[in-house]
Amino acid sequence: MRKILCLWVTVLLLGVGLGMWTVPADASGFDSEVRESVAVVATVLGTPDGKESLTGWGTGFFVGNPDEDAEYLITNHHVVADYLQNGKGEYVEVRTDDGSTITVKVKVRVYFDSKNYEEAYVIDYNETKDIALLKLASATDERKAISLCSPSDDMVGSTIYCVGYPGLSENIIIDASSSWSKTDISVTTGTISRFVTTSGSGVQRIQTDAVIQHGNSGGPMVNDNGAVIGINTLYIGSEKETNYYAVSIDEMIPMLNKNDVAYVTESDMKIGGISFNLLDNKPLLIGIIVAVIVLIIVIMVIAISKNKKGKAQPLPVGAEGAVQQVIQPKKAMICSLSTQHNGMSYPIGTTPILIGRDVANCTIAYREGTPGVSGRHCSVSWNPDTEEFLITDLRSTYGTFLQNGQKLEPNVPYRCRAGESFYVGESTNVLRVEVR
Repeated sequence: MRKILCLWVTVLLLGVGLGMWTVPADASGFDSEVRESVAVVATVLGTPDGKESLTGWGTGFFVGNPDEDAEYLITNHHVVADYLQNGKGEYVEVRTDDGSTITVKVKVRVYFDSKNYEEAYVIDYNETKDIALLKLASATDERKAISLCSPSDDMVGSTIYCVGYPGLSENIIIDASSSWSKTDISVTTGTISRFVTTSGSGVQRIQTDAVIQHGNSGGPMVNDNGAVIGINTLYIGSEKETNYYAVSIDEMIPMLNKNDVAYVTESDMKIGGISFNLLDNKPLLIGIIVAVIVLIIVIMVIAISKNKKGKAQPLPVGAEGAVQQVIQPKKAMICSLSTQHNGMSYPIGTTPILIGRDVANCTIAYREGTPGVSGRHCSVSWNPDTEEFLITDLRSTYGTFLQNGQKLEPNVPYRCRAGESFYVGESTNVLRVEVR
């Protein structure tokens, strides 16, 4: 028993040590790896007949787990304002200058170069802070997540770099001299002049003398180690002086935590705001080690005690010789595998339950802005006689799909068995029906 206990303690300490070990960055000047995390964010106006035109663009940078394909990126609110103010990806009627109306849809695209892009959705934003959080329709290996660094007063006077795609007049996709690739990224350098808290709103901004132009909007302001300390936002100028500003990355952290988006800092890994670096909290580290050791000892004592008792007693037998059983009625459940529901399961009866963004009417409600999910997306019910589930798409915008990718016909119930899965809008919104 002593040998086993020592082995468990050794494994635990090794695991904790490896989880806390990080390699400090060693860089001087601009870290060119930053370009691997930056892309163009563009808004595109489309009509039902397939015609499209760009309405504007800026820059964005990816955050997340560096060991996984990039999926989430940060930009300015004003970069995606056309999308937010004109239907959020749905067709809307807009009035033209001559008084007529046309049907249009505004989409957000993230360009890795002029011919390679992914559609994106705005999942959260704050207009006052001028920040927005986007999610790609499909994760990509074209870019990777960048680390973040909380700015502090001792950084005043230090060198920073503003990264992005400036020059609206020369970055035209068709017949362009620029391809919007990683090699077209522009970098300006300067120093941190001061930290400013905006009166009234309380927004924290970083003032710099590094040039920030229109296309830089939403791009990262990074330090010598290539970690993001701010989001390039605006400049205020006069004939005598021009000042440039970035929103502090600290204004973005609460939004990442709220949406359970992973992010990496220079010192540790955080997922949903929970730190895995325990070096800075030694009492917590000691408490965890002691708790695990006690748990192992308790489990081993129970195991030894059971062995001493010998074989288990036979089950009670009824008058007819059959083993007595307590028969429990089967419960139909639906489990959401989406990160925002934390694996919650919900009971289903013969009355259909609704799934969608309508919090007032949907049993399984997705957050406003969840990509691909309509207000009332689909319904699910349970037939105890046939032990089947009925899934019905309620004419959702993006559709309801089986796990194999088959799209369900609107308003046509689909029968499925326990253990089968389906998703709403996009493959990350997975649900599974079960009988317990």
